[in-house]
Amino acid sequence: MNPNKTPRLRALSFALCLGAASLAGCDASEDTSSDATGWLDDATDFADASDSISPQEFSAGRVTICFELPENAPEADNHESFLKALDATIVFDKPIDQVGAQLFQAYCRESISRVLQVEVDGEHWSVGYGASDHTGGDITPDVSFAPGQPVTLALLRTFSWGAFYTFSARTEDATFLAMTDGRSQLLAPEFMEGLTVEVGEKRGGGDEVDCGKRVGHELIFDAQTRTTLVGGERGSIELESGPAQVMNIAAWDYEDLQCTDTWGPNTWMAWRASAL
Repeated sequence: MNPNKTPRLRALSFALCLGAASLAGCDASEDTSSDATGWLDDATDFADASDSISPQEFSAGRVTICFELPENAPEADNHESFLKALDATIVFDKPIDQVGAQLFQAYCRESISRVLQVEVDGEHWSVGYGASDHTGGDITPDVSFAPGQPVTLALLRTFSWGAFYTFSARTEDATFLAMTDGRSQLLAPEFMEGLTVEVGEKRGGGDEVDCGKRVGHELIFDAQTRTTLVGGERGSIELESGPAQVMNIAAWDYEDLQCTDTWGPNTWMAWRASAL
């Protein structure tokens, strides 16, 4: 049996290990409608196809993430889970077609859109990342991380029947990006400006695949305000350092499962260009 078939409980346990004392009650959070236009930063440049998703229409996009670490880093072993928080400096954040193999040669080159590289004590740590919608269209945010900026980068790799990834990056001017491939455990709120993400009701349609019926469900984004989104929807939310965008890229699970060691993802991202 796949030990990662219950990722929600494991995510809770992991958050407690990271120091759940940082979790604050959100009972007074404002509920923000996902139908509102919301706040959309000018630096975000991708199609608005997700705005047309109806609650009855099934939508499952994808996030791909991989890390390329310094050779002498203990976490460089691809068969180990780890959490690493780095105080670093931005080297670059570029589209993959502008990053040569000498700068980033990770296995995921063919399936990502951008590379974020930072420097810590003369060593380079790199994150390859990309997001696509249910049609395969690229929806990867360009938040314009500037070279030379100080940044806090949190890297989380969960290894269980494969390697799964989550990361967040935040600069002093409040440029922010957090993404998960949907199968990894979650970062603690302290790494995501107080943001928590929970699974909501089944909503958003479904479709039949070889392993059974995939059924969409909501994701609940909660920080200073709160919004609930079905797969393919994005909305705005207020985080500790100001407004940001959030998107439920793919949240679904199986009904009438016909396969073993299979589970659905909770894939999302949150982002903000400079808020200052």
